[in-house]
Amino acid sequence: MTSLPPSPNQPTCPSPETNPQAILVEEDRVVCIRFGHDHDPECMAMDETLYGVSEKVQNFAIIYLVDITEVPDFNKMYELYDQCTLMFFYR
Repeated sequence: MTSLPPSPNQPTCPSPETNPQAILVEEDRVVCIRFGHDHDPECMAMDETLYGVSEKVQNFAIIYLVDITEVPDFNKMYELYDQCTLMFFYR
């Protein structure tokens, strides 16, 4: 299975500081964050699925992608041990 190319409209959380901010500013929508390695086949399959539903859910959810290789602080913050993790946040 191949991954879709990164979408310019797909937001990312480049640092642990922007993650809580992304959660806090969204008052009406669920914040979905995929943590993992962008090159991992499991994450690539998840990303393809998320891209496929992103337009359908845009009114009630926003999806962020986090490459935990680039931002390893998330591993400790959320105790991430799996190759690909999808978390949902709602205020």
